[in-house]
Amino acid sequence: MSRVRVLATAVAVLTIVLASVASVSLSAYATTGFDTVGTVDSVVGGAGGASMRGWVFDRDALGSQEHVAIYETVPARRLVASVYTSVPRLDVNRAYRINGVHGWAASFAAAPGLDTFCAYGINIGAGNNVLLGCRRVQVTPTFSPTGHLDSASTNGLRVDVRGWAFDRDNVASPEAVDIWEKSPTSKALVRTFTTTSRPDVNRVFGIGGNHGWSASFTVSLNGHYQFCAYAINVGPSRPNVLIGCQSLFVYRKPAAGAVQAWGRNYEGELADGSTANSAVPQSVLSLSGVTAISGANGGGFAVRSDGTAWGWGSNGEGQLGNGTRTNSSTPAQVSGMSSVTSLAGGVYNSYATRSDGTVWAWGGAGGLGDGSRTRSLTPVQVAGLADASSVAAGYSTGYALRSDGTVWGWGGNSHGELGIPTPSQSLTPVQVPNLAGVTAIAAEPFVAFALKSDGTVWAWGSNTYGDLGNGTTTDSSTPTQVAGLTGIIAISGSTALRADGTVWVWGYNRFGEAGNGTVSNNACTCVTTPVRVAGLTAITAISGRGPAYALRSDGTVWGWGGNGWGEVGNGTIATTGCQCVTRPVTVVGLTGISAIAGGGGVGYALQGP
Repeated sequence: MSRVRVLATAVAVLTIVLASVASVSLSAYATTGFDTVGTVDSVVGGAGGASMRGWVFDRDALGSQEHVAIYETVPARRLVASVYTSVPRLDVNRAYRINGVHGWAASFAAAPGLDTFCAYGINIGAGNNVLLGCRRVQVTPTFSPTGHLDSASTNGLRVDVRGWAFDRDNVASPEAVDIWEKSPTSKALVRTFTTTSRPDVNRVFGIGGNHGWSASFTVSLNGHYQFCAYAINVGPSRPNVLIGCQSLFVYRKPAAGAVQAWGRNYEGELADGSTANSAVPQSVLSLSGVTAISGANGGGFAVRSDGTAWGWGSNGEGQLGNGTRTNSSTPAQVSGMSSVTSLAGGVYNSYATRSDGTVWAWGGAGGLGDGSRTRSLTPVQVAGLADASSVAAGYSTGYALRSDGTVWGWGGNSHGELGIPTPSQSLTPVQVPNLAGVTAIAAEPFVAFALKSDGTVWAWGSNTYGDLGNGTTTDSSTPTQVAGLTGIIAISGSTALRADGTVWVWGYNRFGEAGNGTVSNNACTCVTTPVRVAGLTAITAISGRGPAYALRSDGTVWGWGGNGWGEVGNGTIATTGCQCVTRPVTVVGLTGISAIAGGGGVGYALQGP
C-alpha cells in the first residue's frame, strides 16, 4: 500500500472518532425540559362563584412562582382566574424532595348553575402546559340586599332614622346600612348594623335573625334635608341597594334673647361662622341676652341687656366699630360703647344713642357728624346732640330724633336727604326744617322718613323710584307727605304699619317689594303711592325693604321681595325670572319672635320668651 493511501485512511478514521465525541458531548449537556406537575385538590361552590385549591411545580424553575390558569368549560369556555403559587405545601416538598412554595388558591365569580372548572399549570422553559384537573361544582345564586327606611324624626339638630334590612347571602350576620345626606349636600353620615329584633320582617320573609337597624346623628345647620339609607351587599357581584329616603325640616329653636339670621352671607351677614347663604334661619353665634336688633347694608347689630353693642358682617369702612376694617362672620363688640339704647347701620356708617341722649358714630369719612372728614374705626360722639331718642342711617348720612320731636341730620346731601337744598354735605348736625311732632324716623340710601304724632308719614331726598310716595319721581329737599297714609304707628323705610295691623308700601318694585303680587316693569320699576301688602293682618312690627318683613301678633314672621340669596326665608332660593317672592310667605321655623330687622339681602329675628 502506498504511503498516500495509508494517510487517507487514517484521516477518515480520525474524523469518525471526533464526530462520535462531539455527539456524546452535546447529549450530555442538553436541557432536561421537564413538564409542569400538579393537581387540583378541591373546589367549593358558593353564592355567585367558587373557590379552587391545589399545588403545582416545574423542575425547570423550582425557585420561581408557578402560574395557574383556571377556565370555566361548562356552560361556556372562559378564563375565570389567573393565580400564582403562594401557599406553602410541605407535603409536596417531602414527596418530591424539592423546596419552595407550590400551593395555590383561587376564588372567582361564576353564573349560578352546575359548572365545570379546569386548572392548567403553565410550563416554565421547555415542556408543555399541563391540565392539573377539572371539577364540577354547583354555584348558587347571589342575592341583592333588601330593606326599608321606615322613619326619620328630628329633635332640634339631632336626627333619628330607623328601618330593617337583610341579605340572603348571609342572613345570620348583621347587615351594614349606610346613611347619607343627599340634600343640600351629598355625603356619607354614619354606618350602622342590623342588631335589633324585627319579628314582622322575619314572618314576612320566612327568615330568622335580627334585622332591625337605627342610627342617630346631628347636623350643624337648620334647613331642609333629605336622608337616604343604603343596604350594603354581602355576596359578590351585586351592588349596594337604596332602601329609602326621607325628607325632614331640621330646626333648633334658640333660647330667648338669641338672634336668628337668614339670606345673604358673603360677608358674614348671618354671623354663623360661615359665608354660606341660607334660605332658612340660622343661629347667630355666641350672642345671648339681646334686647334689640338692627339691620345694616351687609350686616347687623344687636344691643345686649348689659348695654353693650355688637356687630357683624361687612366692615370695609370700619362700620362695625371694633377697631378694624375686616369683615366678621361672628359678632364683635363695638369698642367702648355702653348704655346703648338704639342702633342703626347704613352703607358706610353706623350710629347709636346712649341713655344720656348722646349720639355716637363710626365708619366712613364725612358721615360721622363730628366735624371731621376722616374715617373712624371706633365710635366718636356726634357734635351737639344731647337728648336724642333714636337714630337712622342712610348711604353716608345719619339722622337723630330728639325728645322735642325735631329731626337732625348730617353727612351726605347729594339728593337733598338732609332736608335742605344746600350744601352737598354737612359735617355736623343740621335740623330738618318744617318738621315737628315726629315720633319715629327711618332712612334708606339718599332718602329719609318721619312719622308724626298725627299718624302721617313724611319723606324727603331721592325720589327716582317713587320713594317719597307722593305720586311723582321728582326729588325733594324738603319733607313731603306720603299720599293717603293715616293712622300709621310704625315706619321702616318706605314701609308703614297702620294701627289696624295692615302693612303699606311704596317705591321700588322690581323684585316684588310691593307685596301685592305685582312686579313693576315701567320706566321707574316702582309704585309711586302706597299700596297694601296682600294678606297681612294682625301685624305688630315691620322691617323693609330689601326684602321686607312683618311680625304678626302670633310671633310668626313673614317675608316678601327679592329672594336670590334665600332672604325671604321660606326655604327656597329663586333662580329664574325676577328671583323674587311677590306675596308674603312665612319665614320657616320662627315662632315666639319679639323683634325683626333686615338689610342688604338678609333678615334677622330676635327670639322672645
